[in-house]
Amino acid sequence: NETIIDEFNFIQDLQFLDSTTGCFNGHSDNGDFLCKTKDMCQSWGKITDGSFSINSYRFLDSSNIYVIKAGSPGEIIKSTDGGLSWQDIQSIPFWLDKIYFNNENCGFIIGNAVFNVIYKSYSEGTDWKLKKFSFLINDVCFIDNNKGFLAVTSSFGSHGSDGNILSSADGGKTWDITYNSFGFLQPIVFVNDHEGFYLSSLRSGGNIYKTTDCGNKWSIVYQNNYDSTGYIFSGNDICFNNEKVGWSAGSYNLDTTGGAAVLKIEDEGLNWELEWKYQNSNEYRYALNSIYASETTAWAAGEYGMVVKYTPQTGWKEQTSITDLPLYKVFFLNDNYGWISGGYYNDNNFKSILLKTTNGGESWEIRNLDYLINDIWFANNQHGWSVGSDKSGKGIILETEDGGDNWIIVVDSLIGPLNSVFVKNNYAWTVGRYGLVLRTTNLGVTWIDDDNNKVYPTEFKLEQNYPNPFNPTTEIGFRIVDFGLVTLKVYDVLGREVATLVNEYKPAGIYEVEFNAVVTHRDASLPSGVYFYRLTVCSYIATKKMLFLK
Repeated sequence: NETIIDEFNFIQDLQFLDSTTGCFNGHSDNGDFLCKTKDMCQSWGKITDGSFSINSYRFLDSSNIYVIKAGSPGEIIKSTDGGLSWQDIQSIPFWLDKIYFNNENCGFIIGNAVFNVIYKSYSEGTDWKLKKFSFLINDVCFIDNNKGFLAVTSSFGSHGSDGNILSSADGGKTWDITYNSFGFLQPIVFVNDHEGFYLSSLRSGGNIYKTTDCGNKWSIVYQNNYDSTGYIFSGNDICFNNEKVGWSAGSYNLDTTGGAAVLKIEDEGLNWELEWKYQNSNEYRYALNSIYASETTAWAAGEYGMVVKYTPQTGWKEQTSITDLPLYKVFFLNDNYGWISGGYYNDNNFKSILLKTTNGGESWEIRNLDYLINDIWFANNQHGWSVGSDKSGKGIILETEDGGDNWIIVVDSLIGPLNSVFVKNNYAWTVGRYGLVLRTTNLGVTWIDDDNNKVYPTEFKLEQNYPNPFNPTTEIGFRIVDFGLVTLKVYDVLGREVATLVNEYKPAGIYEVEFNAVVTHRDASLPSGVYFYRLTVCSYIATKKMLFLK
């Protein structure tokens, strides 16, 4: 049977609780109304007053209703009396599209017009936690092995960008939004366990924010207006020599002039002055993209191959350019050893470069690469890591053992480019587009993507079985880097095969299999004694010994 409801311009999201009772969202010139019927739409009643628009709703039963209001931030409200009264539940700083419940305890919300988010509740919808996100993550910083922060861009609009600071208390396994900000959020740094800074770029100028309570609250300490020297400054990167003195690299403008510039930060971020600007004030194209400081010296690099160096004796001085490519990241291990990466990829044009110095910039070695490096970190003058993307835009992690002369890809084919890497206490985190967050607790031996439940080993390895000695079962673990045919076999002391545990193609990953000495491929119990197990995959072969004691 057809029922015509001519009070509304259109209706949507029809839901039925049983054979007669249902609800729908009706839209009219007077507003949006959540309506309820008990007789298959022969009649209905409005249970909201039309004062707000509705993106989504869900009835758990005839009494409990959840509604997502249209708008950003997204407001979640709830009724426990069938719509007679409503209470505010939670505000989420994104446009929310849909709410759904598996059961009365477990619910999901999806939303955000640009970067997707998924929220989940285990508490009957009274508390929603960020579960998955695809934000553009620009930087990552940790103050210890557990407490860390992400600077993300969460939306783009006609007014510019919006961003958020996310924090983790479990080493990067899970994240919560702790601060909402305007602008394109860029580097975030902490000078101690409590004080930190981040940059926010706006369409004109930029802001610098500071926290003194470990990221719980942030306030603007430098705003995009004229400083005492008469210039507007927009920062791209920030670093500190110590807790009191730091630098920000970017660009300046004043009326018809502008170009690359360095801002000096003093007195723990209370005073800011333009310390250096490019001498040709008409070169708007010039900007500095990255800056790195040691105890006394500092380096900055930017567009058109620009490199500038700071010493207490000379101040900031432009160095002789050896490339016209844009430079994006600078890292110095000490006053002598340093690396600068750069290049571009657009319209199928690809160029990438890595500069290296061993004498404080007096001379530079040039390496042309097949991938773009967005961030670099070195443990010493030989061993280092970098992150970025290949020519197809897929994210990669690279490792070098010879000071950057040669690089090995240890993780590849990630969904998008990686933008930043942060290393502390043999732990490391790398982040990028589409919400990518990878972490390692063993300085790169294995990278973990908690969000997508993936593990990326960076080396082949056959583990020692456990327990050992054993009776009658033991676990054998192994790691493989590439897809290939994997065989894992057990032999006795005479070299005779007694069991085949694995004989199949497997992708890269970490695996564990059980060996049972009572049940073998011959269905016969093995005698006590020494046995050997061998892993073969690609060109990797490893053998270990184990002891079976009845």
